[in-house]
Amino acid sequence: MPHHPRRSSRLKLKEAAAKAAEEERYSRQKKRREIRCVPPSSLNDVHSTVCGVWSDNSKLQLEATSHLLNLVSLEDNPLTDEVVEYEVVHRLVEFLSRNDYPELQCEAACVLKTMAAGTSENTKIVVDSGAVPVFVKLLQSSELYEQAAWALGNIAGDCHGCRDVVLNNGALQPLLTLLKEHTDFSFLRIGTWALSNFLEGKPEIPPEQLESAIPILSSVILTEDDELVLKEACWALFYLSQFGGGIETIMFEAGLCDKITTIFRYVYFYSVFFFRVCCLMLLIHVLSLSLDLSIYLFRYVPSTVLFPAVRALKCILKGAKKLDERAIEVHLRLIRVYRKDSTSCILNEAHDIRCFLDDRMSSIVNGVKDDYRKKARLAQDV
Repeated sequence: MPHHPRRSSRLKLKEAAAKAAEEERYSRQKKRREIRCVPPSSLNDVHSTVCGVWSDNSKLQLEATSHLLNLVSLEDNPLTDEVVEYEVVHRLVEFLSRNDYPELQCEAACVLKTMAAGTSENTKIVVDSGAVPVFVKLLQSSELYEQAAWALGNIAGDCHGCRDVVLNNGALQPLLTLLKEHTDFSFLRIGTWALSNFLEGKPEIPPEQLESAIPILSSVILTEDDELVLKEACWALFYLSQFGGGIETIMFEAGLCDKITTIFRYVYFYSVFFFRVCCLMLLIHVLSLSLDLSIYLFRYVPSTVLFPAVRALKCILKGAKKLDERAIEVHLRLIRVYRKDSTSCILNEAHDIRCFLDDRMSSIVNGVKDDYRKKARLAQDV
């Protein structure tokens, strides 16, 4: 079979874009761990601390659980594995149900959420101990909903199997309700991050469970300006867009186009997270109906993802029923593509678009001329 340089170059660029997307996917922080500064003297004698956890004295239980939290929250070398060896996780799950002792409940929740942020083995132990259904119930707690969302986000972020355990225990709808009711930055940052972990991966979530997520995420993106909240909300939207079923159109009709376009322009000066392939492909995939957004892609997009952007624009333009002055601006942007990037496959795609636009605009001009001639003849007849 003969070698085709153009095809080979295109495949290499596609592979590079896919690799960049995969790297960005794993660079996103899937787990979050609370870190505490603890005096070295307080780290001695894990055994006596565990004995306090198993004590029948409520005061000793609280003191010991608080000390366990210090042990697993160390910034360097947390003692999570040492704590796990003493088999106290089931005991901590029991404390989660102590509605009569909210202080102990809270400390136990913090210990378990921090343990779930550790290794996959640590997370599995927390899951196997039966913590997930209890945390799902605590999403309805007025005091512990944020800790519960944090813990479930850590668990769901470990692997697809853990994510399925969280979803099968009914965590999605209570979390969406919380995101709808609470507007404080602290929870929105945790809640949108947890939701993005819930939505990532296979198998796909049934569409009926996703319908309520779209307006809530739309509201967050339209009303919030916190960068971390917007980042996680856009990740969640990206994962939603992978499920198909017309979700992209629903998102577009919800009015997200202008806001996300504004975000895309704004963060160019203050952040780099939107220049990653996954978030860029969200903007292309979800807002493919927006020619305005496509125009901005060529101004800000890095060269490593310019090829998929050009390909997406070609699909948008060829599917458009009407082209207006924005098409001319796209034409000018493509001139910059010629100057900016020398990759042959990108230049070929850009050339195809320019030829298409030249042909369409020539047709428009000729149509205007024909219309003018017809009107002139009618005027002469009169």
